[in-house]
Amino acid sequence: MKYAVIDIGSNSIKMSVAQIDKKKVVIEKVSKIPLRLLPSEASQIEEEKIEQLILALIEFQRVIKKFDCSYRCFATSSLRRASNQKEVLDRVRNKIGIEIEIISGDEESRLVLMAHQALFDLSKGHFLIFDIGGGSIECIELLDSKVLFQKSIEVGVLRVKQMFENNEYNKESVSRVFFGIQEIFKKVSIPKSKKNTKALMSGGNPSAVAKMTLKFHQIHFKEMHGQDVYFGEMNKLLLSIIHKEPSKITKTFDVKPHRADLAVPAVVLLGAILDYVDVDYYTLSKTGIRYGEMIRKMESL
Repeated sequence: MKYAVIDIGSNSIKMSVAQIDKKKVVIEKVSKIPLRLLPSEASQIEEEKIEQLILALIEFQRVIKKFDCSYRCFATSSLRRASNQKEVLDRVRNKIGIEIEIISGDEESRLVLMAHQALFDLSKGHFLIFDIGGGSIECIELLDSKVLFQKSIEVGVLRVKQMFENNEYNKESVSRVFFGIQEIFKKVSIPKSKKNTKALMSGGNPSAVAKMTLKFHQIHFKEMHGQDVYFGEMNKLLLSIIHKEPSKITKTFDVKPHRADLAVPAVVLLGAILDYVDVDYYTLSKTGIRYGEMIRKMESL
């Protein structure tokens, strides 16, 4: 069967289409449309953003009809906290017939875990998994395949960006935000490393940071999935981009414009995570909740 998954996130809307049978998932198409539905400081999604959301979903509808597939459409942090959530869902349903499902942080974490279990051997050892979005982070701790900790934390890259007053990036503001993030981690008791802990990170922002770090150090690669990104090398990257305009970051590192203005906040957030949990590097996982949903669908066949 063919199956599509639409993920309405805080920084973009993404859709994956796959061929699924009882034994495997084969991704056939991935589509992404940048759209920041709800700024971190706002509580209500503006009319213009609602219209942009509808237009994006109409485009995805065309793809779904072309592939003649069933689908699931869900939304995460932005729509979870929007005060006009019901209005947005009703508008989309009435105008184009798509039902948007608001999934909880717990459901996000569950799908993230399923995706990682499908692509990595997590049966033995200690793992810390972080799926990093614009509005939230899903954190999971595994020891010999047993879940010890699973939590959605309402701090993502867009929220970290807001922690920089007037978008001023310098050594003082980076230090303040870095330790401010770690105070949040302390309050929610994010687990720390044990012996031989492996940290896995997924999401558009860890992918962008991995790409920039490797490009900065002139490391050539064919496949991003499974790349190790070291804390020390990220710090060198940070010093290189801290005063660069987003347009310059896009040109230098071939980063999408909707990621370029988040480059510094993303590096600071990922660095704060690695330093807090006390690991030297993260391994990039090119997977996330859409793939997790496909694994869930496969297992239900």
